Amino acid sequence: YGEMINANEENQKMFVDRYLQEGLKLDYWWMDAGWYVNKGGWPNTGTWEVDTQRFPRGLRAITDDAHAKGVKSIVWFEPERVNRGTWLYDRHAEWLLGHDGENRLLDLGNPQAREWLVEHVDRLIREQGIDLYRNDFNIDPLGFWRANDAPHRQGVTEIRYVGGLLAYWDELRHRHPD
Repeated sequence: YGEMINANEENQKMFVDRYLQEGLKLDYWWMDAGWYVNKGGWPNTGTWEVDTQRFPRGLRAITDDAHAKGVKSIVWFEPERVNRGTWLYDRHAEWLLGHDGENRLLDLGNPQAREWLVEHVDRLIREQGIDLYRNDFNIDPLGFWRANDAPHRQGVTEIRYVGGLLAYWDELRHRHPD
């Protein structure tokens, strides 16, 4: 199903059921890249909302069904890589590192961007019944960081970014200790 690009509520429930029917114990059901609104494939990240065309009752319908069968859920996120035409790209360019027209990087060193991300991901975890958050990172940040700093200030954006990333994880762990 091309990660989750062609997935929907029905086939995700069917897969969980088939694994269990075959006697394969599942601890977690992994919903990988593509569950969100995207155009053209899973790498089109930056709109972190459940695609209600394919999941009209959200991922919650899948996680509730899995929970009833003793199976927890893992959901894939890659919040830092932002593509053209996505919600973050179009609505909050001031939170992004990089040049217009290219993939960009959500600047976790920016307190507003980080706060938005914490609140947004926290809401998704709670509302969608997500048991395990999986964070991916398919972009090399060094060029973004260096391009944002004057030659005599190289490393400042990186330091702030890494500090912001750690603060993001700390806050998610605080809100979701299990």
